[in-house]
Amino acid sequence: MLIAAMAFFLGLCSYFWWPVTASALARSLQLSGSTLWAASVVVLLTTVLLVIRLQQSPRQLIARWRLLRSVSVFLLAFGVGAVVADNALSRYQSGLLPQAWEQRDFLLQGRISDIPQKTEFGYRFSLDVISVDSKSAQAALNDLKRIRLNWYRRSRDGQPPSQARPRAGDVWQFRVRLKRPHGFLNPGGFDYQRWLVSKGIQGKGYIRGEARRLEAGGRGVRERLWHSLSAFEGQAAALSAALVLGVRDRLDEDLQQAFIDTGTAHLLAISGLHVGMAAAMGFWLAKSALYMAIGGLTLARRRYPESKVVQRLSLSLAGVSPIVGYWLIAWLSAAAYASLAAWTLPTQRAFVMLSLLVLAQCLRRSASSLNAWAAALVALLLLQPMSVFSAGLWLSFAAVAWILIILSRLPRHWPRWQKTLAMQCVLPLCLWPITQLWFGQGAVLGALSNIVLIPLTALLILPLACLIGLLSWLWPAATQAILPLADEGVRALHGAMAWVADQPLAQASQAAIHWQQAALLSALLFFVLWHWRPLARSWTVAIRFLALLAGLAVLLEQPPSLEQGHYRVSQLDVGQGLATVVTTRHHTLVFDLGPRFPSGFNTAEAVVQPWLKHEGIGRVDRLIVSHGDSDHSGALKPFLEGVAVSAVYSGEVERLGAARMKRCRAGQRWQWDGVHFEVLWPNPERFARAGNNRSCVLRVQSPQGVSLITGDIESTVERQLLQQYPQLQADLLLVPHHGSESSSSERWVEAIRPRVAWFSAGYLNRFGLPAPSVVARYRKQGSRVFSSAVCGELRWSGFKSHDVGVRCYRQSQGQHWRQRLGLGVGSAF
Repeated sequence: MLIAAMAFFLGLCSYFWWPVTASALARSLQLSGSTLWAASVVVLLTTVLLVIRLQQSPRQLIARWRLLRSVSVFLLAFGVGAVVADNALSRYQSGLLPQAWEQRDFLLQGRISDIPQKTEFGYRFSLDVISVDSKSAQAALNDLKRIRLNWYRRSRDGQPPSQARPRAGDVWQFRVRLKRPHGFLNPGGFDYQRWLVSKGIQGKGYIRGEARRLEAGGRGVRERLWHSLSAFEGQAAALSAALVLGVRDRLDEDLQQAFIDTGTAHLLAISGLHVGMAAAMGFWLAKSALYMAIGGLTLARRRYPESKVVQRLSLSLAGVSPIVGYWLIAWLSAAAYASLAAWTLPTQRAFVMLSLLVLAQCLRRSASSLNAWAAALVALLLLQPMSVFSAGLWLSFAAVAWILIILSRLPRHWPRWQKTLAMQCVLPLCLWPITQLWFGQGAVLGALSNIVLIPLTALLILPLACLIGLLSWLWPAATQAILPLADEGVRALHGAMAWVADQPLAQASQAAIHWQQAALLSALLFFVLWHWRPLARSWTVAIRFLALLAGLAVLLEQPPSLEQGHYRVSQLDVGQGLATVVTTRHHTLVFDLGPRFPSGFNTAEAVVQPWLKHEGIGRVDRLIVSHGDSDHSGALKPFLEGVAVSAVYSGEVERLGAARMKRCRAGQRWQWDGVHFEVLWPNPERFARAGNNRSCVLRVQSPQGVSLITGDIESTVERQLLQQYPQLQADLLLVPHHGSESSSSERWVEAIRPRVAWFSAGYLNRFGLPAPSVVARYRKQGSRVFSSAVCGELRWSGFKSHDVGVRCYRQSQGQHWRQRLGLGVGSAF
């Protein structure tokens, strides 16, 4: 079972990410169920014939038969995984919002699938589409199944009207405007597009005006609990909602970050740990109830020895098998908790494994933990093949697998507390490659934090959260009485975690790793753990020592540094804004931080900081904020608090008002590692007006070429720059003002004559940038044009022999699912 499950999982992953062999295998098997079974019979018969032809001893024949059988099962399961992945991607693709219907309004009816997330400007929720009411759209959008919507509704008092508040299960009619699933794509950043695909969301957008509730959904327990908890203020109620319902939108961002920094964020995301705790509480309650019932009947027999009712109850209770009852109550408790948590991927995995364990206990049979793990993996992937795009699936199953491996290698005579302590110390190290791969960070002190917080969560925090949730629904007055004390406890917990996160060794600062490195590290950790006991043969000790050295080399590997006199320009994908990083051999310059939004989201923290961490950059030597517009200045203050910056410059110091900020002035020059930098604008003597035309303009020059970063300057400044620098040219040009018609005049384009022109613009942005006339102007001049809306991150480190040396990050990933779905291609130009 274990071999088949792993092969099935690898077949799915190979089809989505490495489709060279898996895609061909899926197409060859994509016929029918009978054909698939026929193929398996052929494989098995071929294996039998091969074994018969091997004229060996019976023991050798049996060993060879087992080997060939395992290989056949592996290949067959691998092919089935590829077929399942192909079918899932085809179903998703059939309902994907057509490009022709992007940014067009139409009516539809749908049911809200989960508790709407309350935002500063309204609500955000997923909608299961029932029907499309627009006649012209019915044929094109007939297969559209699930979309993600923002509802920007405001009343005079600043809150959405109560009658317009969406609730889970409601059926509504909306007029919507949608886009295809899309998001920023940068190394080290959150892949929002992949998250949307993993949730089966085929379009995202917002509601425009018309909205009408057609049917009120049934107020289930989950909805009632959320409604009752949301009536109370404070972080204790918010933490209870996060731990019981999985809704974290009211949880303080600093508290969430403290969990992340201490390596305990998994305690906030409802997982198998929480389901196991719920099952354990149910088991304990059932056992306690039985003991209380036995004690009560014992007292009743003493007081009423001739009572027939007491005698019958005693006989009935004596005939009950207590262990089966315990496990059934535990199973029901886990099912109830998983239902409240909306059946997330980790809860599904834990519940399947628990169900197999309970079934084995009821049938009086032993159950293999690894087989239960494998069965849960296969069952979940058959139901939700696209969940391989979710970090939750990888972390959940990897954590359980490592726990089983660690416990199997510990001495049996160790007491339970000693085994638990050892497992908590080793598990964060084993999960480090996966957390570093998915999130680009891993807490060094995570082991110590988990040793304290996991028992605390199991014994106190989760039971208290369940109690607060239940009381808030059934007895609000009691909840109001205990919440102040609970809030004090949450504040103390937050302070302790913040102190741990501030320690010098709290976070790993090493650059993010690739999947090959993560796989190698995981394999080496498995090898070392499996053979950790002292062995007699010296060569095995040498192999383990070499394996540890190899893992250490992978861990300490740093990205190759640039040569002297060379530099690299990276334009990050920040939507409608600008953020660029110039790196030399030993120095880093950041030009702009991208946009910030009224909701609080900003690309300085969401994109630029993760990118720097992914590249292993711990210090920025110079930060230039071109001017004060919000699509360039980002969240300047939080960025300066989170990243070490040696010097800060801007063209609008007064508008930004940051401490120790200096003014950009034409003529400023410096040199790093053989690369020359020069500020060309602003020139206060020639142009003093604030706004776009105060943007800093930077020229970077070395033997490999000239790059020009222009901010938001308009045609007026372009003319003055050409007058001041008659020979101004560039090999790489970051196009002014995102490709607006107010910039990139014909004279400017003809004078600069860039070989490569980059546009930083949002996907289908409301300004319609870059303007088609501007793109045509650069193409007419012979420039190769690229857009971050299409490419994601753009990177240039000099011209190659046969191309312009530009890496388009979205295309360089080579991921089959992106290419097949055509996400992020074609609509920017």
